[in-house]
Amino acid sequence: MSRRLFRVRLGDNQLTGAILPTVGELWNLYSLELDGNRLEGAILTSLQNCMNLTLLNLANNRLQGEIPRELGEVQSLNVLQLQMNRFNGSIPDELFQLYALGNLNLSRNALTENSLNGSIPALIGGLYHLLELSLGANELSGDIPELPTSLSTALNLSSNQFDGPIPQSFDELSDIEVLDISDNGFTGDVPTFLALMDSLTTLDLSNN
Repeated sequence: MSRRLFRVRLGDNQLTGAILPTVGELWNLYSLELDGNRLEGAILTSLQNCMNLTLLNLANNRLQGEIPRELGEVQSLNVLQLQMNRFNGSIPDELFQLYALGNLNLSRNALTENSLNGSIPALIGGLYHLLELSLGANELSGDIPELPTSLSTALNLSSNQFDGPIPQSFDELSDIEVLDISDNGFTGDVPTFLALMDSLTTLDLSNN
């Protein structure tokens, strides 16, 4: 591949095998879209060399293993979409130091015996530009930390293992449009502040 490439868009083909190692040498790359294929193996740690990358979409493949901490080196990332793969392990803290992130989707990685587990790192509160967070259909549990008040498009924590009362800190998400925390183990009364969130268009609390 030419190192002069700025954008690679190969989504919705039937590509198989691993991601080519030479992708990590495309230093000018700002957009890499390989979603909707049959790619296997791990995410290249060499993607940390793509320091201009703003969009990384590897969704809907068969990628596996742990999400590499090295992605946290790509401080230019604004969109990170890794949903519908076969990742396991915990979410690396380093992802929540990508301060330019506006869209983070790690949902539906429990399609096989693998899945993302553990808790949501407290560092997520520092993602002041985050508009959309999707972590649904994994095996996440524990306390939900304070989330960025910038969240306005959607928060999806559905189909995990969260329990206890619905966090009072959700009250700070005053601009959120879609809130989905269905299929967890939340208990107690529905907080009154949810009825006062004028921006909400979709609220899903089912199967708790």
